[in-house]
Amino acid sequence: MSYDSLLFVTSEKPIFIYAEAAPVDDHVPAPGLYHASVPILNSIADHIAGIALYPQDRRYGLAAVHPTLRPLCRRLPIFFSWARPLRKRFLPDDFENRAVAGIAGGWAKRSGASQILCLEGSDPEVLARVDALGRRARMPFSVYLVDDFASAMRLQGHSEDAIAVTAARMHRSLSRAHRVFAITDELATLLHQQFGIVATTLKLAFESRPAPRDPRRDQIFFLGSINFLYLDALKTLLDIVSRLRKETQRKITVRFTHAARTALDPLPDFVVAAPITDGNVLAKEIATSLFAFLPYTFEPDLRVMVETSFPSKSMEYLAYARSIVVYAPRYSNSARFFHQAGLTAVTDTPAGLELEMRRQLAAPPDHALQYKEYLAAEHSPATARRTLLSSLLDGRS
Repeated sequence: MSYDSLLFVTSEKPIFIYAEAAPVDDHVPAPGLYHASVPILNSIADHIAGIALYPQDRRYGLAAVHPTLRPLCRRLPIFFSWARPLRKRFLPDDFENRAVAGIAGGWAKRSGASQILCLEGSDPEVLARVDALGRRARMPFSVYLVDDFASAMRLQGHSEDAIAVTAARMHRSLSRAHRVFAITDELATLLHQQFGIVATTLKLAFESRPAPRDPRRDQIFFLGSINFLYLDALKTLLDIVSRLRKETQRKITVRFTHAARTALDPLPDFVVAAPITDGNVLAKEIATSLFAFLPYTFEPDLRVMVETSFPSKSMEYLAYARSIVVYAPRYSNSARFFHQAGLTAVTDTPAGLELEMRRQLAAPPDHALQYKEYLAAEHSPATARRTLLSSLLDGRS
């Protein structure tokens, strides 16, 4: 059932947000969408009637939410997170969706909003819940997708039959959505191929601090988790740094912000791995590094994800780095957007990466102004606001 016929502005704040990745404060260590959603939601905060949080990870409660958005938030009762494994084992498959929709749907109806927006990521279960929420509240719902669900399921070991069943469920929900937003043009194209829907590209937004201008060090910076999307590229980086340290006698270091054990362990003694929870400290670490490293995996099985996803770490890089080195396949989104924007230092071979590192050591470039201009033109909160409001409110702001 579609509720598009009910879509009209009933108040000055017509949008109700449903979030399972809480929009957390800058100092809270959290993955991708938890931080990336904040500037997007801030850009339309004057149109948000309320935010319902269903945090699957109990670390991210109301106290962790960004202070500009915290007054708008209500959190589902904590027992929902505690009892989730038991519910999934002993209760009907749709119990969770109906229970969440019953509570959050009541909040949505009483908020005065006329529609629901969910920044969803790639989890089919979240999509099913926001679909149930829309039906319960009798409101149209829209979703923002940032990854390919099928690639994520294959990485988790699901069979092709299970992926096909999930795809059918997603198709039903997406066909009922008022609007679908995608993080990249490539993901929008893939969604059209998979589900026959037309998605609107909504690029990440970023609110930057003034960039520090302290002297640079022989440090290479990598932001974020060390997972399957970056592992092979990071191994190549460490091998080259080890070799260049011996050859040049320069004390090149590598700075990771992920301190948990990974497949890279044991780390060489020239690697510093520790989280950074202060935004000003993060800006300084990036700005004073020789370059920020923006890799993607070359694994053929991950090609679709690499083609369609967007590395959120590039926002901080563009805001604060003086130089960024992209080491990724030519088909990757990061390599493509650097080429299209005329940004420099993109390579897709170990030899090319070593040559670029030698260039950076010999004469460190400063592209900070070019990066900031690109960030302001393509990823400003004002751009996100225009995209959302023109799509959700038919041009009314």
